[in-house]
Amino acid sequence: MKKKFRFLLATVIIIIFCLSKTDISAQTSMPIIYKDWTVLDESKSRVEVSYRILKCNAINQIHLSVNNKNISDQAVIFSIQVIDNLNKLSFSKQVMQVSEHLKTNKAECGNDNIVDALKIDLPDTYEPNNLTVIAKFGE
Repeated sequence: MKKKFRFLLATVIIIIFCLSKTDISAQTSMPIIYKDWTVLDESKSRVEVSYRILKCNAINQIHLSVNNKNISDQAVIFSIQVIDNLNKLSFSKQVMQVSEHLKTNKAECGNDNIVDALKIDLPDTYEPNNLTVIAKFGE
């Protein structure tokens, strides 16, 4: 009887251990937010662009949010300039986003490819705590 109890207990412990074990490499870590959502600008056609700076899956990034406040769907084209104030470096990226009326498209760490255009990977040399981000609409 004692052997059966020990065997049963050992089996339960092994099952619990196996069920609780996870592949750490497959987990996505919580993002580190350097600067939370901040409004950049609003176009004449009522599209508001916001950004945040974060580390997502070990990559420093800028995530954009495009909020179409217009009652019509529209294609939005704007450029984002990123300035590293510490190292005196900068780059620009043009963004085109088709935005449904009264809808917000927002980049997140776990998003699919639909909003990848709203993610900007920062070069390794850029200091995420010391950036200036500027939006310019092509109006």
